[in-house]
Amino acid sequence: MPELKIVIAHLGYPWVIDAAEVCYKNKNVFTDCSGFVYGKFEAKDKANLKRNLQVFNQIAPPDKILFGSDWPIGDQTSYIKTVQEITGKSVRLFSKNAEELFEI
Repeated sequence: MPELKIVIAHLGYPWVIDAAEVCYKNKNVFTDCSGFVYGKFEAKDKANLKRNLQVFNQIAPPDKILFGSDWPIGDQTSYIKTVQEITGKSVRLFSKNAEELFEI
């Protein structure tokens, strides 16, 4: 069913490589970058998210990742700031990918 849109939560963590391969091979499958912190990001949390985004992007293109904060578990301000630091304020990740996926 290629018209069915599937979003894998949390980059598929801890199966990020598997999730990336599924996203790469299926045009209707995407992932989000939520679920990497409880509360606010600390240095170890930032490093973990950065490492997993890098692993994912070695396999699947950046248009397969959607922004997600896992609110209210993760602090949204902290999540936005951290993802901006890691991705360079990627318009694609923060809005363009979702707009294309959901045709809005």
